[in-house]
Amino acid sequence: MWRYKSADWDEMRHFFASYPWRQVFFSSGDPSSCADAITNVIRQAMEYFIPFVDLPIGGKARPWFNAECARAEKHKHMAYLSWFDARDRKAPHVSLKKRAFNQAAKSCKKALRQASFDRIKRIGTKLSV
Repeated sequence: MWRYKSADWDEMRHFFASYPWRQVFFSSGDPSSCADAITNVIRQAMEYFIPFVDLPIGGKARPWFNAECARAEKHKHMAYLSWFDARDRKAPHVSLKKRAFNQAAKSCKKALRQASFDRIKRIGTKLSV
């Protein structure tokens, strides 16, 4: 849940005003990659300047879950779908797809663990001050 009343709107405006939009996004001819990149920057700014709390919806709360975790889970899911499709079609390269899925799953687990560790470290730093 985003806490908009506590947001630092001035700093967020400054962040967006000073961001190198043209050089970073609009040099590519692919609208989809441009849209994804813009979405990621907006999400990053929200995480920096708008306090938020993750509320569990029918499951465990993951307050440390960040954009990197979301990307890792998306990559893992896409690798799974690719492997599942290859397995379903009995494609000759199923083992490569399975290996890619296993690697994505390990990377996802590592990203989730690192995000959790980083959150605990931030809390420890706040408590020690």
